[in-house]
Amino acid sequence: MTNLLRTALAFGAWALSACGAADPPPHPAPADADPLPAAPSALSVAVSAETVEELRVLGRDGRLDVRAVHGDSVRIRVALTGGGCDRTARAIERSRRHHRLQVRVEPSTKEKCDEVWSVEIPARVALTARMDRADVAVSDLSGGVDVALGKGTIRADVQGGDIRLRVSNGDIIARSASSDYEMLEARAEVGDVSVALDGRRIEHPRPPGPGDWLRLTGQGNGRVVLRATVGSVRYIAGRPARTVH
Repeated sequence: MTNLLRTALAFGAWALSACGAADPPPHPAPADADPLPAAPSALSVAVSAETVEELRVLGRDGRLDVRAVHGDSVRIRVALTGGGCDRTARAIERSRRHHRLQVRVEPSTKEKCDEVWSVEIPARVALTARMDRADVAVSDLSGGVDVALGKGTIRADVQGGDIRLRVSNGDIIARSASSDYEMLEARAEVGDVSVALDGRRIEHPRPPGPGDWLRLTGQGNGRVVLRATVGSVRYIAGRPARTVH
């Protein structure tokens, strides 16, 4: 009888072990575990550029990249980044007036998002941009460029057209394939100015004080205005200027 009882008890213990009843329950995740970081949100829009002569971008902090492409459409993509940024209730707001298309990111809350703009437009379309703190890069446009920043760097490499670049705190680096101009002004209130036309650096007397400026008049039609309050200004037009460093 004793042997039978021992056999029954051993079999019962083996059965419980085989069924996993003796294994401890898994530990639940702690209630205060950090959530996974949210992926950046991207907004996009594409419109016909058939009647568009000017694109006006109104942004805040972040980055703006604009390049010329073949075709006759305007394509815009904006990625919103930054901690605490509400990305769910925003959109690219568009308005048309005559031949101007204006775009901006519609704000939904008081939190500030960094706006990373990627814009593709036909080369003939003029660009106007206004941003607070940003880095701006423009390439291959011929319809004209007008950019103003509070703080950041402006880089423009264009085929021609009027160029108007201003920054309160930062640098301007501009190149144009055309050296044709009616008026050229480069000014840095606190900083340096460097200008080269068709491979020749333009020497000019530096005025007394922390700033530098240069103004030229020509026989062409283009107007070039480059102004930095605190920062440097560099402009190269026509053939590459090897003497500019």
